[in-house]
Amino acid sequence: MTAVINCSNEGWTRILLRLALLQTLAMAVAVSADAQLISGQIVDSTAGVPVAAGFVVLLDEDGIEIARTVSTSQGRFTLLAPRSGTYLLRSERIGYRVSVSPPLRLEAGRTLEYTLQVAALPVRLSDIEVQREDECRIRPEEGRQTAILWEEARKALAGASWTASQTRYRYNTVLYERDLDVARRYISAEQTRSRSGYSVAPFSSIAAEQLASGGYAVVNDDNTYTYYAPDANVLRDDSFLSTHCFRVVRDTRGHPGLVGLAFEPVRGRRLTDVKGTLWIDEQSSELRSLEFSYTNLPYDLYDERIGGTVEFMPLPSGEWIVHRWQIRMPSVGIRVVRGPLGTERRTELQGFRDGGGEILDVTDRRGRTVYSARLATLTGTLLESDRSVGVVGATVALDGTSYSTTTDALGRFTITAPLEGEHRVAFSLSHIDEIWFQPAATTVILALGRITSVVLTAPGPDSVLAAVCPAGGEPSGDRAIIGVIGDVLTGAPVAGARVIGWWQTITGGGRTGLEGLTARDHEASTESDSAGRYTLCGFPAERPIIVHAILGSNESPFAEVTFVEGGVFVDESMCLQMSAKRRRGGQQLPPAPACFPRREHHATPLWVWKQDLKLLFPSR
Repeated sequence: MTAVINCSNEGWTRILLRLALLQTLAMAVAVSADAQLISGQIVDSTAGVPVAAGFVVLLDEDGIEIARTVSTSQGRFTLLAPRSGTYLLRSERIGYRVSVSPPLRLEAGRTLEYTLQVAALPVRLSDIEVQREDECRIRPEEGRQTAILWEEARKALAGASWTASQTRYRYNTVLYERDLDVARRYISAEQTRSRSGYSVAPFSSIAAEQLASGGYAVVNDDNTYTYYAPDANVLRDDSFLSTHCFRVVRDTRGHPGLVGLAFEPVRGRRLTDVKGTLWIDEQSSELRSLEFSYTNLPYDLYDERIGGTVEFMPLPSGEWIVHRWQIRMPSVGIRVVRGPLGTERRTELQGFRDGGGEILDVTDRRGRTVYSARLATLTGTLLESDRSVGVVGATVALDGTSYSTTTDALGRFTITAPLEGEHRVAFSLSHIDEIWFQPAATTVILALGRITSVVLTAPGPDSVLAAVCPAGGEPSGDRAIIGVIGDVLTGAPVAGARVIGWWQTITGGGRTGLEGLTARDHEASTESDSAGRYTLCGFPAERPIIVHAILGSNESPFAEVTFVEGGVFVDESMCLQMSAKRRRGGQQLPPAPACFPRREHHATPLWVWKQDLKLLFPSR
């Protein structure tokens, strides 16, 4: 016999990832009178035309990066050196080979004007061949093919790190946390929040040296795990490059038009580490994404889906940003197995918790939009059960997310969201929400930048009744009454109360007048469950039904319900009169509150009515 205890929200496993957007304050650098500047232009050495949208890097004599900037549309740039001395300039334009200037002498208090000529020789990534697994090389620059891919990836990673530290643009970002099932097909819950600011970084990792020595998933003192992800700074660090090997891969089915630089820990590394792929566009040489998963996880947590995806893109000006990211973390529970040798506790993967976000738009300091995200659009119509007209005022939502809307006068709706993949569309209607009935959700496939259409149908009386009374009602009727039995004073639910629904039918004996009429009593009964809920089925239309609850010597007031065309009629006066007349022990009971509120009934015929009852406890 086994039992599953879900401890993912009870502290047994706490999954922490340093997911946070950084609010970076720009440091104002005052240019003194004795500052040394280098200014110039990037020019194509063959055509003599300016080369725009690229980074220009200032290096010291040892090749260490001192500063960088992005060139203008005319290839212009200006860089500030911290002191006088000898420096080099390096041009880093995606898709072109790196060009480095000869040593340049910068004098204190002077500006050097320099034209850096670059050879516009595009890198042909389509010619790079796939390597075998045993060709995995430590440090990508040491292999001819891996060096080419690494140089293009490194340019984008360095550019993204630099852009995140600047305050040139304002970013509007949506962040989310989602809980998914083990198959990652359905979202059970989602929390989203928006953030705006002049700096953005998807996640912040700890120092690369610390990850190299301590691993990427660390067990804490309370037996929880802290997961870390590699950011752009970690991927470019020597400690990462020396502890991972690299090779060229392709995936024409899953990543068409891309070539990958795959990495994995070197052999013999026992710490929890990461493996993954940097995917680069064959035509443009632009870095598209980083996909990674964890290695050397405990066997009961091992799943290659635990990891993350980070997507990169260049802005029109040449800067690079991370515009979409997702980290997939395990939601873990304990399975208690009872067998002949006793009880054993086993950890078990029960689902996933995703953390991530997306930049919705980027604007410059003048308010001009330089980037706007592609959103998925879901349009549709919610029709009545006979599909004749649309349902007005219904709530339609993407199940498990915060994205929802309301249908218009024709039953139409539109939802836009930064979501993709398989999602479920759910809707709620006021007249069926009260009876604990949730219509089945419809599965749709969303894609960014595309419109998906769907037609939804509201449940008819038959499907609602079948859900409320799965076994079906008695032949005498096809209506049902449900409700909750509560304590009249505290409102707490009352379990085990007997609930009775009583009505009469009148039949004629073939004679005229009243003498030939025969009245027959009918009764349906049940008991309230642990939540005080009850369900009575098999009632006819057009007949008054008296509903009553009893628990020992305690009773509820009588409620009269009649199912009529166009809704349900409730005789509130009868309820109050009957409850006021009842006596016990020679004493008249105090008047009970109304046993149901006055409501506007939905225009659609209601086959199921919710009637809550309150038990009277006179001894109090």
